[in-house]
Amino acid sequence: MNTFTRAAKAVILAIILACFASTAGGQMPPGGNELLTNATQIRQLTEAQAAKAVPVHIQGVMLSYAGAPPLEPGEKPFTRRAIVIADSTACIYVLGPSTNFANLQAGDLMDIEGVTDPGQFAPFVIAKSGGRIGTAPIPEPIIVNYQQLITGGLDAQWIEVSGIVRSYEFNDHNITNGPWHAELAVEGNKVTVTFDQPRPPLIEPDTEIKVKCLCFYRFTSQRQALRPTLAANRDCPITIIKSPAAIPFETKPNPISSILQFSAANVSGHRVHVRGVVTFHQQNQTLWIRDSTGVATIQTRQDEPLEPGDEVDVLGFPEYGSGLTVLDDAIFKKIKSSIPPAPWPLSTLNAAYEHDQDLVSVDALLTDVQPVLGGKMLTLLDNEKTISAVLKTTNNAWRTPDSWKPGSMVHVVGICSVVRDESDYTLAGIWHPQSFQILLRSPEDLTIVKPPNWWTPNHWALVLGSVSVILLVVTGLVVWSAKKNLREEAQGRATAEAEFAAILSERNRMAREIHDTLAQGLTAISVQLRLAKKETKSTPGPLTQHLETAQELVRSSLDEARNSIWNMRSHVLENGNLADALSGILEQMTDGKTVKANFEVHGDARRLAPMIENNILRVGQEAITNAAKHSKANLIRVRMDFKGKELQLTVSDDGTGFETTKPKASTGGFGLVGMRERVSELKGQLDIQSVLGQGTTINLQVPLMDR
Repeated sequence: MNTFTRAAKAVILAIILACFASTAGGQMPPGGNELLTNATQIRQLTEAQAAKAVPVHIQGVMLSYAGAPPLEPGEKPFTRRAIVIADSTACIYVLGPSTNFANLQAGDLMDIEGVTDPGQFAPFVIAKSGGRIGTAPIPEPIIVNYQQLITGGLDAQWIEVSGIVRSYEFNDHNITNGPWHAELAVEGNKVTVTFDQPRPPLIEPDTEIKVKCLCFYRFTSQRQALRPTLAANRDCPITIIKSPAAIPFETKPNPISSILQFSAANVSGHRVHVRGVVTFHQQNQTLWIRDSTGVATIQTRQDEPLEPGDEVDVLGFPEYGSGLTVLDDAIFKKIKSSIPPAPWPLSTLNAAYEHDQDLVSVDALLTDVQPVLGGKMLTLLDNEKTISAVLKTTNNAWRTPDSWKPGSMVHVVGICSVVRDESDYTLAGIWHPQSFQILLRSPEDLTIVKPPNWWTPNHWALVLGSVSVILLVVTGLVVWSAKKNLREEAQGRATAEAEFAAILSERNRMAREIHDTLAQGLTAISVQLRLAKKETKSTPGPLTQHLETAQELVRSSLDEARNSIWNMRSHVLENGNLADALSGILEQMTDGKTVKANFEVHGDARRLAPMIENNILRVGQEAITNAAKHSKANLIRVRMDFKGKELQLTVSDDGTGFETTKPKASTGGFGLVGMRERVSELKGQLDIQSVLGQGTTINLQVPLMDR
């Protein structure tokens, strides 16, 4: 019998390994409608092949009942039952009518005919007929390790696994002698084992056991394995390899710092005993303790409340690979209460990395408070280093205190938690973390040292916003006032233009009246005096002298009348523009004389407001007249430049020049003084340059306002 079981065990293991090899690219599983006669052939089917309901005729030993799949639509409960059978090649899950699988026992030999089904994870058999035909020995299980368990290839297989019981619970908390399940540490990894039998009294946490059971899996909807779940029925034997200490906590406590340090004997995976003072306790979750050598984080579901300062004994299973002293699935016993431990003050941020998982304190600037899932997240700033602090709250209605304002200097106490950087690929040596956060124990762990200055960013934003609004309002008022002033100036200019136009019209009328009456009368008198003078050639001298004097007075009065007409009436602008008027004046003043004249216009010549045209005309007329009458020039140049918003008029000659401080008297009626007065009315600039013997240049610049 022993030879048979060893051979069966070897065959089953070989078949499973062959199954893995074929999946990786070996032989193809059977297909079509070929009759399948052993478990391995069924397990080798693909999902598509198993879905074709391939016929099956198989014999095997019943190992255990198994959970049936969900009910089909309209199916009544308990109409189908599932079992696991083993033949000489492997084990297979079989689902059939309850009547065929009633009152079976482990070791019953089954003869089953049916078809394949792809299942939700692995192929199995749907039995159409068959049942118990006898009994047979139960084969030896396959001894497996954790790596084999997690691959997913052991579904519905009969296995043997060894591990340390980390914790256990009863399926029904009210029944302590019924089915139960345990967390079994297999090579340091937790696997759940469900026992359909009473718990043996000697099996406690930290018991090392060996159990024979069936392997099943939790899986996804994409048929991917998540984790193994082991099932041990009433007939599955449990072997105790090593029992825990008879009385918990009776062993000598270990220094906390020794848990993860090198020890040639520290390879057991069993729980250890430590003793320390509580720094923080999250009930039913986590406990932090400190002794004279170091700190430890304790994962426990024990519901006894503890306070900072309580001294406790702890039994727990070390977690390896995290760089922290963490004891999982732990139990504790309170020894006594004492003074709460003081936090380590962090003078530098590097000091935080030396006190990971310990109670620390830090003074920093509070920059932000944000709600997060289950609490509040605080952002602190210390020496330009950002630190996160978390306060977990069980009361959803708890509100952040009004005193927790950004910009406050705060004193924070809590558990230091270094953030692990998984991107550090240093192979060996000392590990240097880059950041950490602080876990506050309660709102009292944050104390306001100094409230924020009033000039916070929010207040700055408020002030800047207010100033911006005021500036916008002031700007709007300035723009409105400027527009109003421009409208008023435009109205004033329009009124002035209208008044000036009326004055010009009246002056032109008066000029016509003087021309038609007074000037014509004086001309007639002058003619009569000349005739009288001719008739009195033989008369005495005194009479002739009086006639000549009278004629001279009439001629002088006529010149004055003509000058008045010229000053009162801009008749040259009535039929042409300013350029034409100045060109005509230059031509008139140089006609019949030896002096040459040159007139140029540059830019876009256009009509201007009447007042501007009239004043520019008078200034140009005076400059041309003076040059023609007094300069004794050979050449007189007149240049007009229309430059967008400015007009420049230049009158130059190459004559005798004069001293600008002693100008000659004008015969036109107003001279240089009058020219400057007119330019001032135009808000322009008049520049007169003259050098004796070299000529004179008069330059006028006037801002334009087109009509």
